[in-house]
Amino acid sequence: MKGIAPSMILVREGSCDYCGEDLKTYESEIIGGPDKGKKVRKTYGCRCKNIQLARQNAVNKRKRHARLLKEKFDRYSLINKKLEKATIDNYVPDNESQEFAKEQTQKYIDKFDLEEAGNLSFHGNYGIGKSHLAKGVADGVMEKGYTAIFISVPKLLRKIRSSYSRDSEITEDEIFHMLETVDLLILDDFGVEKESDWSIERIYDLIDSRQGMNTIYTTNYSPAEIIEIKGERDGSRMINEDTVPIQMQGENYRLRDIRAGDEN
Repeated sequence: MKGIAPSMILVREGSCDYCGEDLKTYESEIIGGPDKGKKVRKTYGCRCKNIQLARQNAVNKRKRHARLLKEKFDRYSLINKKLEKATIDNYVPDNESQEFAKEQTQKYIDKFDLEEAGNLSFHGNYGIGKSHLAKGVADGVMEKGYTAIFISVPKLLRKIRSSYSRDSEITEDEIFHMLETVDLLILDDFGVEKESDWSIERIYDLIDSRQGMNTIYTTNYSPAEIIEIKGERDGSRMINEDTVPIQMQGENYRLRDIRAGDEN
């Protein structure tokens, strides 16, 4: 420090109560300026400030990472606007099957891991919360630092078709690379897409590339109906030993709200 005598006298030794490092306090004398002759002390060895800075940097890094994950999710997910605020917490089950589905959803988030990947498939009628819970999973795994994309299958196929246009900002290969490498892919409304040789091939290739990775499906069909409709080759890619099927029951809450309005 400028103005302090080069000779320092050791006046105290000890250890920091927080970081445990050895501490040494030296005393020096200011040799010039308005504070000439004043004794000052400086302690060396304590890492608390560095530890605090490191912790704050780690917090800032996690926040930046979470923001980037959210930006990627918002950019690439093709999601109904009504689902944007859907979370596990604000899903209110109406019956035991929905309660069970909510419990399994939370367990999936808690155990989510890239090394031991697993799938979920939500089965049931329209308007009982399948997509709501799947969106909640996406939020949950992103909070743990993973990437997730939520895409309606019919919208995905339209997105792929639009990529063939000269004006498209993204190619089909780029779309598939994104979906094949994301940590968690959610394919919403599986089975309601209009089938053709082209669409069947695209969906089959995507599901096949996700084998051994974390994927979630929502569908209005039962597992048996999926096998019957899609055929054993395609259906077994979705319904296999790595997939936990969750059958949900209940009344379509959209129609329930309309009926309630009619009664009032």
